[in-house]
Amino acid sequence: MSGALDTVFQVIAEMAVNRAKSLALELAQKKLRSACEPLKSHLPNLCARIGSDPLLELLRNRNPLVEALEEDIVIFMIKKAGLPKDWKPVARELGLILRSSVKTGKLPTEEVVIPLIESRLEDLVTKVKPTHADELRVIRVLLREYREAGYDLDVLNWPVLRQFRLPSLGESRYVSEFSSAWQWASGVIDERWPSKCLPNTDCKAERVAQLAALRVSPVSFIVTDPVFFRQLKLFIELAESLERLREGSLQSSWMPRIRALLQDKDPKAQARQMIHVVYDFMKENLEEKQAPLLETLRRLSMAVLDRQPGEMLRIFIDFLKAWDPCGEKTLAKEADACRKHMVGLQKALKKSLATIQLVVGLLEEGPKDEKPDEAKKRRIQLLEEFTKTMSSRQDRAGEWILSLGVSAVMGLSYGCQYTGQGLAGDLENAHWNPPALSLPLGISVEHFHGNWGFHGMVYPFDLGQYVRTSQDEGEVVVPEPTYTNAFTFGLQLAVAYLFHDIPLTFGLDVRYIPVLEYAEKDELPDGTIQTVSPATRHVQVMLFVGFHFPLLDFN
Repeated sequence: MSGALDTVFQVIAEMAVNRAKSLALELAQKKLRSACEPLKSHLPNLCARIGSDPLLELLRNRNPLVEALEEDIVIFMIKKAGLPKDWKPVARELGLILRSSVKTGKLPTEEVVIPLIESRLEDLVTKVKPTHADELRVIRVLLREYREAGYDLDVLNWPVLRQFRLPSLGESRYVSEFSSAWQWASGVIDERWPSKCLPNTDCKAERVAQLAALRVSPVSFIVTDPVFFRQLKLFIELAESLERLREGSLQSSWMPRIRALLQDKDPKAQARQMIHVVYDFMKENLEEKQAPLLETLRRLSMAVLDRQPGEMLRIFIDFLKAWDPCGEKTLAKEADACRKHMVGLQKALKKSLATIQLVVGLLEEGPKDEKPDEAKKRRIQLLEEFTKTMSSRQDRAGEWILSLGVSAVMGLSYGCQYTGQGLAGDLENAHWNPPALSLPLGISVEHFHGNWGFHGMVYPFDLGQYVRTSQDEGEVVVPEPTYTNAFTFGLQLAVAYLFHDIPLTFGLDVRYIPVLEYAEKDELPDGTIQTVSPATRHVQVMLFVGFHFPLLDFN
């Protein structure tokens, strides 16, 4: 029993410390963003880095910040010098050369600078092309379609296909290419499309619809919309559309998948593929609004096949959301009552699932090859998922909230050893203590108006010993953490501010520690070291700041 309790305390302590670190870094980054806001017009890239990159990563590696600042300086120089924007790459490269020169103490030579400018000018006149793999794929599909439509291969050399740039319609060198492109597009409309139509459909209407789906006017396919060929995404959509049209009838689309799954020798894999084929077929032939429900049923089928009861319960909750049986009620009152019942059922199922997963995950042994650190991470993740499900401060303004929770706080404390021989004698030994991490676990009561509110907590445990990094502190050796040493009876009163639904607290903490056990190293006259283990009682008062993490709301 004691081992299980220590495991639970260990996981709660680790979770609180990890989340407190993460929130503290996020809060610091929020302050940095606010400080950077007035400078945004002058240092846009630097402020963007501060706003988007994790603060811890920026502290570990300052190079992104340095590069962003350099780019901002280059932009500032270009603006002030009146240089055209096309020269920005050149100016940036020169900035990097100058930075290297500062390190080496040598100025850049003409032989370095002139080739750089020439190469950059060459890059500026070369328009962006698609990536090699995408280009080959597009060319392969278009080549086949052009051949079947009766055109020769030099159509692929049209500048509009090769350079992806917006041409001027008045330029004579593009007239022949646009004319050919227009003829090809017209041929599509005039039923000279190389792919077959689906049975019982109007071919012309179908082809017009296909072109419309590509967001391109069929009549002026390329002539009036050359931007189409400058956007690789739309260009690839054309290729994919041509591939889909070639599939033809339902049989050519579905039979290869069915034949493939029948050839699979693994019964479970065969069953999985059959489930996918069935649901894909249903999805194509049912109304679009039924798609979310079908996808949920597909996931439920897979969970049943894989024998995952927890996943089945979670998917069943999603199924209740997508199903909406209350919409069938004719009376408004009945529908409202039904929806309230369904919301309550979903919440109850979620909390039941979270509780089962937490209890099983904390107490059961993991896989045989699971390392201690991996087991710790798995249990912390389970606890975090549990707290997200079982507690929330959203939309609870004006309510008194009673919870079980843990705080991660630090502060300045003043305390003394309690001897029972009177207040005067005890206060003679009173002293200030250096800031230390404290993790009180207890019952809290909170009340919020907007983001600000009140936080109070009574607690019987402090889990700080479970996250201590060192057991040896010079002349004092702290014993291994146990739940008996965690007993600490205290009271917190604080002002609270909601930061990402988590109370950030500032207040007063008063505590009585019945057993403060440690081992002292004493040197005897003969030079040997003797270890004694006194256990003392302490009273402390602390001004603190920290985060409070509700684990379970009682109301």
